[in-house]
Amino acid sequence: MKLRAETAEETRATERKTTRRPSGASRCAEQEGRPQRSAAGMAAGGRNRRATGGRNRRAAAGVVVLAALGAVAASCGEDDSSGSTSPVVIGYLSVAESDSDIYYKTVNMAAAHFNLAGGIDGSPVLIIPRDTAADPEIGTSVALEIFNNYEGSVGIVGPQTSIVTVAVAAAAATPNKRLIISPSATSPVISTLEDDDYVYRVAVSDELQGKVLADLAWEEGYRNVGVIYVNDPYGAGLSEQFETTFT
Repeated sequence: MKLRAETAEETRATERKTTRRPSGASRCAEQEGRPQRSAAGMAAGGRNRRATGGRNRRAAAGVVVLAALGAVAASCGEDDSSGSTSPVVIGYLSVAESDSDIYYKTVNMAAAHFNLAGGIDGSPVLIIPRDTAADPEIGTSVALEIFNNYEGSVGIVGPQTSIVTVAVAAAAATPNKRLIISPSATSPVISTLEDDDYVYRVAVSDELQGKVLADLAWEEGYRNVGVIYVNDPYGAGLSEQFETTFT
């Protein structure tokens, strides 16, 4: 059977059937105060996950983070003797949700694999995509919407940017005891967040990327370098590591 990624319109049509009362209990709000780290660690490799660039690696990142969230959902889901098949909800936060987004395509493909295999403990996986516009306030708002309004929400794939990841971690994920696993946020700040082990990322930290860039500039013969960067956790972290290594 040939699998295909669910389109944005198909996802929206499905999610309209799953909105719940805001007061409903989550499938995985808490298990002894936190999710089982071993499940996420096994799939994502700990706090400083390693991955390099490239289209195939970006696609793999989407599958890895969904697998990690799926493992957590299976390990800390509630027993349900009623035979309910309400979905396991996983949010997807991107800069611009679209069918051309490689992360979005691969996350949906991974969800299709889960569902063809019977879902997670019999429950189908449902991806809820939201656009953060690379804005921390919007990112926090849509993350809280997913956590509060969808029964069975266990966590988020994303956000894609460091500045939104830091904001969502502090204001949404950690207080609500939900995992977020970013496939692309690279700021060193993420490695030191007070997050109770609810925040992970697949991409390598800028502590390494900044060093590699500085080493390359030096090897190319440059001795006087000016750095222009975006003044946010991503840009500042990369710039600081470059400067530390280069000087």
